[in-house]
Amino acid sequence: MPGLVDGVIIHTANWERHIEQARPFIAAGKAVFIDKPVIGNIHDAGIIRQWQRAGHRISGGSALRFTREVREWRLAPTDIHTAYSAVGTDEFNYGIHGYSLLCQAMGPGVASARYLAASGQRQILLQWHDGRCAFLSVGQTGSLPFNITAVTASDVHQARIDNAGIYHHLLRAQLPYLTGETDTPPVAPEYLLEPELAALAARTSWLNNGQTVRLDELLPSTPGYDGDAFAEDYRNKRFKKTGGSS
Repeated sequence: MPGLVDGVIIHTANWERHIEQARPFIAAGKAVFIDKPVIGNIHDAGIIRQWQRAGHRISGGSALRFTREVREWRLAPTDIHTAYSAVGTDEFNYGIHGYSLLCQAMGPGVASARYLAASGQRQILLQWHDGRCAFLSVGQTGSLPFNITAVTASDVHQARIDNAGIYHHLLRAQLPYLTGETDTPPVAPEYLLEPELAALAARTSWLNNGQTVRLDELLPSTPGYDGDAFAEDYRNKRFKKTGGSS
């Protein structure tokens, strides 16, 4: 396939397979977009960074990083001092949408994550390097509409994201870079994986009694999210809903 295409979108539900599936296209010099979550562990994050440093055209992540609703607030990210979002269904495959939406609203620069408490879902505090903070409620409750509340010095902005338009806005943001129309990526390379790294820091925090975990302290040995287990559970649920068998 690499010799027949100009680029590829990797959409595998098991994020453990993203690197192996991207590798032949990277080797062939093709543009690669990896769907969310791009990675689920620090080892794979290191490989993405190596590819970026080598100049490969690679991007990815959640469509919730490019929503029309947040863009229409016309706020500079630093105008927002506090934000909140809640995401149901699961803590990572869907939870990553919440981390990404907060990153869109508040801009790059997440410094740390801390698990605060469990109240229906896990409550996570994200703190930016400049001291601003955001709260994410994430867990395995029922599906919730994508949502965000942001507070500035003079106003409160709220949005419920229209699912019908999210992929349109994702493609409008990503395609100029992936097709070579521009060499400027839609997200600066050093911040591409920030939502995933924030989620990994949050997981590490709740496994360690709520300690504050800095993103730059995450190590290759830091346990990640289990993509194999998620994919098996996802497959079983899909077959159950459609009446098929495994």
